[in-house]
Amino acid sequence: MRHSKASHLYNNGTALLYIKDFLGHVSVITTEIYATPDSEIQRKQLLNNSMKIKTENKYNSSEKKGLDNWLKQNRK
Repeated sequence: MRHSKASHLYNNGTALLYIKDFLGHVSVITTEIYATPDSEIQRKQLLNNSMKIKTENKYNSSEKKGLDNWLKQNRK
């Protein structure tokens, strides 16, 4: 029951610190064992949030080439 309740709370957006207090755990590490994320919810959140990431070129081709050369020279 503790595992189910913790997972249910976590998957519905309750912060781990609140679940920790609710379950009476001393450490949030213990709570992480009980509160496991639903893989389908995780997948949907990752897909949704990845759309918000803007990919733009911050460096021009000359700067990229310079960085590439520097990395090649400093290989160990």
